[in-house]
Amino acid sequence: MEIDFRKLKAYLIDENDQEADQYDIKRQDLTKEGEPLPKEWSPMKDDENVKIVELKASAAQYKTVEQHVKNTQGNVQIKKILRIQNKTLYQQYAVKKRDLEHHNPKGHTNELQLFHGTGAVAVPQINENGFNRSYCGVNGTMYGKGVYFHKMASYSVGYAKPPDGNNNHHLYLARVLVGVSTPANSSMAVLPIKSGSRPFDSAVHGDIYVIFHDTQAYPEYLIIF
Repeated sequence: MEIDFRKLKAYLIDENDQEADQYDIKRQDLTKEGEPLPKEWSPMKDDENVKIVELKASAAQYKTVEQHVKNTQGNVQIKKILRIQNKTLYQQYAVKKRDLEHHNPKGHTNELQLFHGTGAVAVPQINENGFNRSYCGVNGTMYGKGVYFHKMASYSVGYAKPPDGNNNHHLYLARVLVGVSTPANSSMAVLPIKSGSRPFDSAVHGDIYVIFHDTQAYPEYLIIF
């Protein structure tokens, strides 16, 4: 077979070096394809980057998130749960996840589901642009100048303020790439070097994790209570 990339044609050659058949071919730029999106996402248009989907209370995802809140002592009355479908943020996160899996020890837990409470005013920015470190300091920097997440909903609920005009409070259940962590401290603005020239992936204090790289967290679900 011979391929003419200029004409985007493939020619099937017989044993006598004669053209037996030809086919149209399609050039595909794999660098633009990005990471595959989650199968459970609702369909999105090609030119649609962000879609907010309200989960039905009867849906399996809703029940899973609801149970996770209950299991971590989040004693709140959930009004609704939204799934954040952001193509750009998800693909950036997926690339970073592969990077951590490549560099960290095989079998190491690089990813956790963690909570992040926030005021209503920050929600549109987070849905569109993710957890940005420029927001840090709003609720203190006791464990470094990064973005804070917690294993327990009961802790993060305390930071889900102020509410919006309808008295709705906002709590994210995010996927966070904690990787290999180092002890957190209040003066930490960047992570120290772990080995060679590669820094640690996050800082930790008890059940609090702090990340310093914006692509290391994806706002998967928004819980409104």
